[in-house]
Amino acid sequence: MDRREQIRRAAVEVIAEKGFYEATTQMIADEAGISVGTIYNYFRTKEEILGYIFKVECNRRISFLETLTEEEKSVKEKLRAFFSLHFQEIRRSPSLSKLMLQEFKFSVRDEFKPVKDLVFQIPQLLAQIINTEERNHDKAQILGTVILGAIQALTTRFLFQEDDITDSDLNIIVEDLVNLFSR
Repeated sequence: MDRREQIRRAAVEVIAEKGFYEATTQMIADEAGISVGTIYNYFRTKEEILGYIFKVECNRRISFLETLTEEEKSVKEKLRAFFSLHFQEIRRSPSLSKLMLQEFKFSVRDEFKPVKDLVFQIPQLLAQIINTEERNHDKAQILGTVILGAIQALTTRFLFQEDDITDSDLNIIVEDLVNLFSR
């Protein structure tokens, strides 16, 4: 694992637990097992670290969605693949999901414009997936945004509920979402 990735992973854990304003570069360095000076060799500020976290995750989702838009699959199959990926990521890395939810507000600041642009690509790509001949482009754009909002709401619910979500629960939720948004 390269040093930037080591710092990113440590920052995810610290910021998810403490919040952006309470987290310090010293805490991140301690979590990564490196010195604070080493962090500054890779990132100028804590904001830059947060922006990098968002950039990596948004690019990952965008890449997946771009691949889906190219594939010869039905709308249902594409939505199922996207929802499944998203909810598997929550289970794989709840800290990352928590950070993305609680720190998303930073993406509206000027220094996060590149991140904001990435975030806004996600509903546009979802719109491309669901844009069918029966659904016009404007409705698909709105629906893409609604899908992203539904995912954010469900992610919040999963992260803060007491009981673990089972695979069976996730499969039911994914199928319900697919059926809801592929009509």
